[in-house]
Amino acid sequence: MRPSVAINVLRDMILARENVLLVGNPGVGKTDISEQATKLCIHTDGLPYDFGVMHPVISDPTDFKGMPFVIDGFPEWRPFGDLRALIEAERPLVMLLDDLGQANQSVQGAAMQLLWAKRIGDFHVSPHVRFLAATNPKGRGMGVTGILEPVLGRFSAVLEIQPNVDDWVQWANQNNMPSEVIAWVSDSPQDSILAKYEPATGIHNSPNPRTVAALGRVFNLSIPEDVRYEVYSGAVGKGSATSFIAYVDSVQRMPSLDGILLNPDTMPVPNNDLSVMYAIMAGLAVRATRENIHAIGVYLSRVTRKELSVFCMKGATDRDKELRKTATFVRWAQENQYLFQ
Repeated sequence: MRPSVAINVLRDMILARENVLLVGNPGVGKTDISEQATKLCIHTDGLPYDFGVMHPVISDPTDFKGMPFVIDGFPEWRPFGDLRALIEAERPLVMLLDDLGQANQSVQGAAMQLLWAKRIGDFHVSPHVRFLAATNPKGRGMGVTGILEPVLGRFSAVLEIQPNVDDWVQWANQNNMPSEVIAWVSDSPQDSILAKYEPATGIHNSPNPRTVAALGRVFNLSIPEDVRYEVYSGAVGKGSATSFIAYVDSVQRMPSLDGILLNPDTMPVPNNDLSVMYAIMAGLAVRATRENIHAIGVYLSRVTRKELSVFCMKGATDRDKELRKTATFVRWAQENQYLFQ
């Protein structure tokens, strides 16, 4: 299931008070998807539900009971931290049990009391609490030994999350990722960069939505050319770093973006060079404003591959939704409405 679909499905499950388990490779966005779905759930006070994360993988079974105290001569377990928050919640709270499949079986058994009985020892979990969980698949060096069948049966649905280029690009445009990284991902075979998980034979990263985002942040640091391969490979692995550097070097032959914005009707449009065109479209999307959107519209009218025009305009309006109110966008949408049918 692609992330954008999973967010909406998860929202409905949260509102229905159903337990859901998300499964996906490292870095696919399980925690982020859970938090985004939670933000779509609005309480009667007009605010989104609260969101929290617990980490069973670093927990001990006693962590689900609380701290032992002697009160009036009798031993009692007193909840603290996350457990206390679960008991005392006075408004909707979605608690994610992250990396559940990496927790040992005794901890999973303790977590089952939360999921099903909604209890912590002698204490009841607040009726405002909903539970989600996330795990990597079993095997392939992810440290997941499995999930106990009785625990698995406490989830109303198990959703497998798969990366998706369109969803990642939309996220990237909204989070100021550099246009070079957006273009590189978009120009790759569908989902190949974002879904290229490889079990580590050493200590290195594989490309996935999270590490590609890290590459974007590193790229923004203007790393010196003589060490950029080492740094980029540290983010996404050697093969992907080589691919990205080659891509960045290849698009240096693209026309000046400033020149396009100044002379959109005369600057070259390299329609036959798809890599360069993706870089131009991503670059224009990043630079789009109400002041220059008309110039971008003029240039897009000369682009022969209309999916590139959509890529650019969607990226621009994802970054700044106010651009959808401009005459240029309205006219462009009317002229290209057949693309959305």
